[in-house]
Amino acid sequence: MLKKLFIFFVLIFLVTVTCLADEWTENFNDQTGNTYNITGFTCSISGTWTSFGAGNFSYCNSNMGSYGPTINDDTSNAHITTPQLNTCGTVSFNYAYINGNSSNVFLLQTSSNGTDYTTLDTHTLGESANLSWVNYAFNIDSDSSTLNIRILSNSQNAHLFIDDFSVTNYSGGTSPTLTISHAGLTESNLDGAVISLVLENDTFSGFGTEDVTLNNAPAGTTVNAASNSDDTNATVTLAFDGTDFDEDITDFSITIAADGLAGTDPVTSNDLTITAVIEPEPTLTISHAGLTETNLNGAELTLLLANETFSGFSSEDVTLNNAPSGTTVNTASNSDDTHATVALAFNGTDFDANITDFNITIAAAGLAGADPVTSNNLLITALSETITVSTQTLTGFTYIIDNGPSEEQSFTVAGSDLKGNIVINAPGNYEISETSASGFSGSVTLTQSGG
Repeated sequence: MLKKLFIFFVLIFLVTVTCLADEWTENFNDQTGNTYNITGFTCSISGTWTSFGAGNFSYCNSNMGSYGPTINDDTSNAHITTPQLNTCGTVSFNYAYINGNSSNVFLLQTSSNGTDYTTLDTHTLGESANLSWVNYAFNIDSDSSTLNIRILSNSQNAHLFIDDFSVTNYSGGTSPTLTISHAGLTESNLDGAVISLVLENDTFSGFGTEDVTLNNAPAGTTVNAASNSDDTNATVTLAFDGTDFDEDITDFSITIAADGLAGTDPVTSNDLTITAVIEPEPTLTISHAGLTETNLNGAELTLLLANETFSGFSSEDVTLNNAPSGTTVNTASNSDDTHATVALAFNGTDFDANITDFNITIAAAGLAGADPVTSNNLLITALSETITVSTQTLTGFTYIIDNGPSEEQSFTVAGSDLKGNIVINAPGNYEISETSASGFSGSVTLTQSGG
């Protein structure tokens, strides 16, 4: 009786050990089924897998030339799950897809209790995997003796093929970690900011600036200094040239090269946020007591900058927008960083409609900043000439043949807001004069004075 009990115990022990898996590569060649929604399948190399919305090994073979599980398309929670593993270092497999979108994803998940799964990676299929095998690998580095690995294709529109699934044993040990910290990085304090570094499960060795890589740092950010105070603590000082950025950076991190560590691999830190500073937009305000067609030549505009400063400002930096034809910049100069004047020149080219949208643009070459600035609008009032005649019609210019000319008749002409003289031309066979009884000719010119 004792002998039988002992043999029974040995048998149970052997079965328990073979349920655990260490290192293997599964090619699925002993699975040739053509159905989905199987709850699982058993392979001679790896053991029993569980699945949902997966199977149809022959569909994989007909499209890819080898048997492997097909994870069905448009199926919620479709997956395959490995047998229970005794630790796992690296998992790798080949994948391909058909009838789907290259932006589809699969999730790599693990569980230590067979029920609660944690997503380790979300991987996009990519165009290269369309009916072509692509190798995927991920370092799980788990020392769990009850580990399951799952590939989840949740409601994706591609059929996902899997083949040559491999796992390696994990011999133990804890991966090095690098923790960086700062009271709060911003665009304003980035230049000169000192970041604290703490290493775990590795030590600094010959650490210097050349061992530091800044990941996702704003343009213009570099390493100014780097040194360690002991085996696990160090500081990195940043330099920043002020290049503007207007969106927060949430994934700034640091990588320390293996040359600066006792270990053989580089280590990347946690992420920090760098908060952008949104600077107020520069504004240019121009003013004048009242621009008109009459005073435009020689008019001086007053310029006031806000949130910007003049730098090397001159007349070639000024563009007149919507100015009347014949208007140019005569002079331009600034009296300090934010105040300037622009004097206009105008050749008198006539215009009869008010200009409501005259403004000025200052080129970046005349400013401290990198962008041009355009001003507010000013009104330029046009002057409309008025000519008044006392009568529209003169009649009764008669005389006997060869006994002319006729008697003279008079009328008055007045003008206002004139930009030039009034010229009156007599019709054919008529003459005109500014004085009675003398000075008659074909035309007269009335000289304007003061408009």
